Amino acid sequence: MAVFTALVLLNADRPCLEDRERVQRVRRDVELALSHILHRDNQESLLLKLYQRVPVLKSLCALHIEKLQWFRQLYPLTVHSLFPPLYKELFGSDTDIQTLTTH
Repeated sequence: MAVFTALVLLNADRPCLEDRERVQRVRRDVELALSHILHRDNQESLLLKLYQRVPVLKSLCALHIEKLQWFRQLYPLTVHSLFPPLYKELFGSDTDIQTLTTH
């Protein structure tokens, strides 16, 4: 499940990436790992089914990001004070990110 999740989340098309080629290389490595795990466990037939789910999961991820951005704009103080650090890093404004990296 963790390897498949990584496969869904690793997306070289995300905005603001500094090294898209590195993300693509890591994604290929994760794809190989997933294929290896499924082969080892005699579950190779799942590979196609899992890949068919990726577009739906990516669209859900995009919707989640959109809703978080909307929430951040409406409730910036809540985001700043109550969001966990990972959410602040991923969905905070550039100013929030600079603040997090300097402290």
